Order: sequence, then C-alpha cells, then structure tokens
Amino acid sequence: MYSTSYLIKQIGEKLTNLLLEKNADYGDSATQGDAIFATKKNMQTLTPKQFGLCCRIDDKLHRIQNGGITDKTVDSLWDLAGYFILIIIAMQYGKEQSIETTVEQETQKVSRGENL
Repeated sequence: MYSTSYLIKQIGEKLTNLLLEKNADYGDSATQGDAIFATKKNMQTLTPKQFGLCCRIDDKLHRIQNGGITDKTVDSLWDLAGYFILIIIAMQYGKEQSIETTVEQETQKVSRGENL
C-alpha cells in the first residue's frame, strides 16, 4: 500500500506532465494568443454556456495554429466541427421555437441560397 504523500507526488507529477504537454500542443493559451470567438463582446452578449463553447473553439484553433494540421491535431478538427454544431444549437435552441423548426428554417434558407 502506498502512502498518501507518495500518491500526491505521483498524481502531481502526472498533472504537471499533462499541463506541459498541453501547453506545448496548444501554445501558451493561458497568457498568449488572441481571442477569436471568446471576445469581450461575445462574453457580454452570449449565455455562459455559449461563451464556454467559444472558449473551447479558441483553444482548438490555437492548437491547430501552434501545431498545424497534422495527424496529431486531426482530433481538434473533429472537436471544432462538434463545437460549431453545439454553438448553433445553443444559440437557436434558446429562442422560443423548437430545434426542429429552427433546422427546417435554416434548411429552407440554404435551399434559397441564403446564409452562404
């Protein structure tokens, strides 16, 4: 059985290594990089959940900007695709209409050549 002190050190080292790896992958996102979606204006106009999605989008964009589009960052492309879908749902679903109505309206706009 390991002592609590030993386990704290092991977990602390694992967390440190993870943070260093992520910082290398994403760039110094805590202090560097421009906000693209997570802007002050969006913070003032979006809900906390919507703004949280903007922060995640920015993190993924910074990771790709820092490392390029590679086998290592392809998962970030999938994440971005998902986050964009989620932000659309979050913004549209908050209105007083069902998501089915929203999708139908957006589909009609696309078929008319709008929103392109």
